[in-house]
Amino acid sequence: MGLETVIVIFIFSAEILGEINAFYVKIPVWDSILHTTNGFLMAAIGFALIDIFNRSEKFSIKMSPYFVAFVAFCFSMTVGVLWEFFEFGMDWFFGTDMQKDWIVSAIHSVKLNPNGENVPVDVVVQSLVVYG
Repeated sequence: MGLETVIVIFIFSAEILGEINAFYVKIPVWDSILHTTNGFLMAAIGFALIDIFNRSEKFSIKMSPYFVAFVAFCFSMTVGVLWEFFEFGMDWFFGTDMQKDWIVSAIHSVKLNPNGENVPVDVVVQSLVVYG
């Protein structure tokens, strides 16, 4: 019951407060707060999944607490990475701004190298004009 409540609060915080009430823009650390909360939440879910296997009569192997903690950590990190891939994919293919990267302060590009070398050039962005 407690885990489900935390999941609902997390979804409310991300979707209703974050997107609809623009907390991502109003509170600069909102995205970091949600990513941190999601990390702990996914670790708890990973721990719960392994705990279900440990309690099952069908499995004769009992996993050590260190292994359970390691799997919970790996599960949490994997879900986090997959979510970042999803955000990038939505931004790239559908033009959304899920990653909230609305401030461009620098460009690092090989194509802007004046010598044509395969070495990225760092360009500090002072102003930006968008055509189209």
